[in-house]
Amino acid sequence: MSMLNGTGMLGYRRLVGTFELEPIQPCFGDSLRFRVEVFGQNGGYTVRLARWESIRAQPSFPSNADVAAIGTSDFEVLVSDDSIDLSGVDEPSIEEALSKTIEVLRAQLLHA
Repeated sequence: MSMLNGTGMLGYRRLVGTFELEPIQPCFGDSLRFRVEVFGQNGGYTVRLARWESIRAQPSFPSNADVAAIGTSDFEVLVSDDSIDLSGVDEPSIEEALSKTIEVLRAQLLHA
């Protein structure tokens, strides 16, 4: 999608809502936590999905110090989740866009 509209101006979408969903326990693996961002565009509402991921980092650079003394660090990061197709979500209200997103998540994660 081009970021320039027909007038040569930079196009944009307005973020109109951000929602954190309760953790979802899929039929496989660990529970998943999602954030749904709802955008207003052309009279409808579209969404972008992000997933919270936990990572553990340990320094990989050479050190004279004991590696155990340096230790590891746990982080949570928010990553864009394109594995779930939400391209069909274009609804007339924020609530309907959010409901449709949850419906797609349930269909793909709980009944796989």
